[in-house]
Amino acid sequence: DRNRHSVSELKRKGFELLSLGRVALFEHLERQARNFDGARGLTRLSKYGRLYVLMRKEAADPVWAPIREALWVDASKTLPLAAGEDFLGYSLERRLLHSLYSAAKQYGMHPNTILKMIGTDEAVATKVHRSSYHSTVIPAEEIEDLLEKLRLSYSPPEVCETLGMNIRTVTMFRGEGYLRTVEAGLAFGQQRPRYVAEDVNAIKRNLEACRVGRIRGAYRPFLDVFRWARMKTPEAYRLMLEGKIASVRKPGDARFDTLYIDYWDVMRLLGRDDVAGIPLSEAGKLLGTTGLAVRSLIEHGY
Repeated sequence: DRNRHSVSELKRKGFELLSLGRVALFEHLERQARNFDGARGLTRLSKYGRLYVLMRKEAADPVWAPIREALWVDASKTLPLAAGEDFLGYSLERRLLHSLYSAAKQYGMHPNTILKMIGTDEAVATKVHRSSYHSTVIPAEEIEDLLEKLRLSYSPPEVCETLGMNIRTVTMFRGEGYLRTVEAGLAFGQQRPRYVAEDVNAIKRNLEACRVGRIRGAYRPFLDVFRWARMKTPEAYRLMLEGKIASVRKPGDARFDTLYIDYWDVMRLLGRDDVAGIPLSEAGKLLGTTGLAVRSLIEHGY
């Protein structure tokens, strides 16, 4: 602070600091920058100040090359520099550090969401400074994989829309292991999970592989299988994949709400081959006709 110290005293303190070595110098500069941290967080100017400005002006002078290199080595380890971002003629091939702000901007999430991930097994922050979104520094390699999974993941409403099912059915598929959630610390709880894109896409491909055709005869809506057969939808899905239940879907988007499965296949798997006791209206649905027509068939011995 030039208001409290003379120029000669400042010079003396500067030389004393330099005598402690490069590491001590940069640690001191970072402490000073964080003590006066503003809305922009830890930046090249807030940390290195006029030294950085001078090195930028003397970028072509080889005399200053050792100092420029020293600043660069420290900056690459402590500042959230993007890949290709220029720093005194140097640049990184890949990002080494993220700030909350840079990670939020790159992956389209709120900084608070990313902050909630810090301290979990998936994202361990080092030297965390929580005064602003800009100065919370996170090792990029420890969080980028998780953030990419979250960016590509599905929210519960998106799963419902993509697969044509309701929230209750989504929860059942999750319970049976067909839909995994992205583990992200405290960012997403049981009430608002994010579903792994790979799982959602795998189910979508299985639905697309189902035969497309007219819905007739003994085919019933897949999503109503519990109502008409007391079989849970994940169990019916598993048996369908194993080829034990025939399926057909309507033309268009492959979704569960356009999928139908064979009534008799389900009944046989449940050990209910006997049709005794089925109401006329139920038999009419199976045969694609009316209850009166079924009664007529019975009366004529069919």
